Amino acid sequence: MFNLANYWWTPDTTSLGLRKIILIGLSFSALYIGMVFLLTQSEQYVFELQGNTWFFYPPAFVRLAAFLILGFWSVPFIFFSQLILNPFGFEWLQHAFLALTTAGGAPLGAALAARALGLTQNLSNLNGVRLLLISLFAGLFNALAIRLTLSLQGVPEEVLPDILSIMIGDTIGAWTIIYFIKITLTWRGRAARHF
Repeated sequence: MFNLANYWWTPDTTSLGLRKIILIGLSFSALYIGMVFLLTQSEQYVFELQGNTWFFYPPAFVRLAAFLILGFWSVPFIFFSQLILNPFGFEWLQHAFLALTTAGGAPLGAALAARALGLTQNLSNLNGVRLLLISLFAGLFNALAIRLTLSLQGVPEEVLPDILSIMIGDTIGAWTIIYFIKITLTWRGRAARHF
């Protein structure tokens, strides 16, 4: 029998059950959609293909967290989220192809890095260095998926985003959210002890 865990790293989702996987996946979908929607409303963030403009992408955190919790179960939920959103204004088929490849690109990179780093399925040995390397690989594979997909769709080379800028943007975006959560939880913990 084919077992995905023999080839890729996957978290242990056996204790979750299908109902919880769907609930968690839909929660990640809603969070992803909300974060991208907020970015589209910001005047500082431009969703256009104009070269190296993607140096900060916080929704990359959702892709990373969803994969670390749900494994490849996260792919259909992120795909669904990206399918709903079309910030570049592509035609439907173009957009669906981009949503599909980018929904799978980051998890593939994260899975390869986690396997190479010996990450346990229960995340017990996940530390800052491993998380950084996994997020960098997720960003790299997402960048490769974006570049390849847009190139196949005939987008001119001069407006394609650079692989390094996407990888850095995904990593910085994810780590901004990680540290925001860490600082918030630390502050709440200290505030709770004072009362």
